[in-house]
Amino acid sequence: MLRRNSIVKFVFLFAIAVIGILLCVCPFSIPASTDKYQGFVYSIDKGLDINGGACAIYQCSLPDDSTDNISEKVDASLSKIKYLFDLEKYSDVHVVRQGDDKVRIEIASASDTDYSFYYLDEPKEFFMTYEEASDDNTPVAYVTSEHIQNVKMRYDYTEKAYGLDIEFTTKGLEKLEELKNYSKTTSDKKVYIYLGEISSKKLLNSYDVDDVENNMFLMADSNSSYSTSTYTKARELAYTLTAGTLGYNISLDNVSMISPKLGVNVNVYVIVAVVAVIIATLAGFIVRYKELGLVGSLALLYFGVLYTFFLQAIPLITLNLAGIIGIFLGWAVAVFAIVVIFEKIRNEYAIGNKIHIACKGGFKKSLWTILDSHFVMTFIFTLMWIFAPVELKAFAACLLVATVLSIFVSLVLVRYFVNIYLLINSTK
Repeated sequence: MLRRNSIVKFVFLFAIAVIGILLCVCPFSIPASTDKYQGFVYSIDKGLDINGGACAIYQCSLPDDSTDNISEKVDASLSKIKYLFDLEKYSDVHVVRQGDDKVRIEIASASDTDYSFYYLDEPKEFFMTYEEASDDNTPVAYVTSEHIQNVKMRYDYTEKAYGLDIEFTTKGLEKLEELKNYSKTTSDKKVYIYLGEISSKKLLNSYDVDDVENNMFLMADSNSSYSTSTYTKARELAYTLTAGTLGYNISLDNVSMISPKLGVNVNVYVIVAVVAVIIATLAGFIVRYKELGLVGSLALLYFGVLYTFFLQAIPLITLNLAGIIGIFLGWAVAVFAIVVIFEKIRNEYAIGNKIHIACKGGFKKSLWTILDSHFVMTFIFTLMWIFAPVELKAFAACLLVATVLSIFVSLVLVRYFVNIYLLINSTK
C-alpha cells in the first residue's frame, strides 16, 4: 500500500513539474478575457543585448549669455533623465553623454515612435510666485526649474486624478519656504505656478499657501495647453518639466532602432543552449545515480520552473549577456548541491549501510557543506549586486536568486523526494 501511494505521489509530482514547464514556455489566451498569458520565459525583462530597442540622440546647447561648460552641464543632468525614463518601467535604459554636447538614450524593447523621446524635446521652465500675473504685472519667481530635483507622475486616489510629484533641491526648499513666508503676507495667501513664462496665459494652477508642502503634488488644470487630466497629459508634462530643469537647451536630433547586440537570433541560441544543458544534466544524473538520478532530475525540474518564475517576478532583473551567464552558473550551483548530497549517500552505501541509513547519513553529512558554500556565495553575490556596475547587476542577481533557491531545493525538496522514493525501493 505504501509503495503504491508513493508511486502515485511521484506521478502527481511529475505532472506538476510538466504543468510548471508548460507555464514557463507556452503562451495562451486567458478564457473569458482579452488578456493573453505570455509564459514565464517571455515575461522576463530583457536588455539591449537580447531584444534590441530604440536609440535617441539629443543636441544640447547653452543659452547665449551662459559661460558654463556644456559637457559638465550635460553630465550633471544624466541622472535626471535616466530617473524619468526609469519611472516608465523600461527594462533597460542607458543614458550617456556623446561627445561634448549630445545626449544618447538607449532603451530596450522601445520603438522609434515612442512618445517619451519626443516629450523630452519640448522643455518648459517652471515658476512659482506669490502673486498672480496680469498684463501689467509680472511677479518675481522665487522657485524656478533650477530648484527642482526630480519630477514623477502618479495617480492620486484621494483626488481621483493624475498629477506630478515635485521633489525640490536643498536650495529649492529654502526658496520655497521664503516664497511661502511672502505669500502669507498677501491678501489672498496663495502660490501661483506657471509653465514656460510668467503670464496669465501660462498659469498651471494656484494653491493656498497652507496646502503647499516641501514635496508637493502638482495637478495642472488651467487655461494653458497643459493639464494632468489624463495619463498621457500627465506623462507629457512630467517630461516637459524635467527637460526644463536640465540647465541647457535640448532638442531631438534623431531616433533610430537598434538591433540586439548579441545578434538577431540570440533568443533561439539561448533557448537551444538552455535545453541542451538541461538534457545533458538530467542524462548525467540518471547514468551516474540510476533510479536516484530520476529523483534528482525531478528536483532540478522544480528548480528550473521556480527559477524561471522568480526571474520574471523580480523587477530588478533584466537579462543581458552577463545575466545569461549568471543563469547557467545558477543552474550549476543547484546541480552542485544535489551532487554533494548524492555523493555522500553513495559513500555511505559503499561502506555497507542500508539504503535508508545511507540516505539519512548522506543528508546529514552534506548539510553544512551546502550551507557553508551557499551562505558564502549569497554574501558575495549580494555585495556584487550592490557595488557592481549596472552591466553586471543582472549576473549577480541571477546567481543570488539561484543560490537561495538551491538551498530550498536541495535541503527540502530533494529530501522529500528521497523519502518518498525509499518507500518504493529501499533495498538497492
